[in-house]
Amino acid sequence: MKVDVKVTVTDMEENTEEFTMGSALKAVCKVFEVREDDLLSPHRASYITTPRFALMYLGCYMTNNSTTTVGRFLNRDHTTIIHGRNRASQLRRTNKAFAERLEQSEELAIEYDRQRRQKLNKYKREIEKRMETACQRVAKTGQLSGDKVVFDGGDSDGQHRVA
Repeated sequence: MKVDVKVTVTDMEENTEEFTMGSALKAVCKVFEVREDDLLSPHRASYITTPRFALMYLGCYMTNNSTTTVGRFLNRDHTTIIHGRNRASQLRRTNKAFAERLEQSEELAIEYDRQRRQKLNKYKREIEKRMETACQRVAKTGQLSGDKVVFDGGDSDGQHRVA
């Protein structure tokens, strides 16, 4: 029996100026008081399109995603994303209320993503701890004998199991 275990745990550099599309979606919905389903729907009512423009803006400028990737997330063509991003830029310059909501959405998305990273780091630490415990347990109960590993215990008659 051959057992190879490789666990790679990497720390991503935390950049508080970037976040995921999921965090942006959640933040825009909360700040603009719209439902996610409505924002992702094909409806074009102004109470939906304005927050959608904000999401397109944040998706283009605050994530590492291309307009094509943002479009896939929103089920839209990349040219629609470009239009929405440009429209949000225009609204940001001309509409103070929109600019404030856009800024609030950005800050909230950063906070949501920070919380998401904390949760992932907690899971990562738990996995590392469990892997270390499992490796120690194997190291304590098994020993090499030639090209085989002999495990002590486990059998009621005290015999060794060979793998």
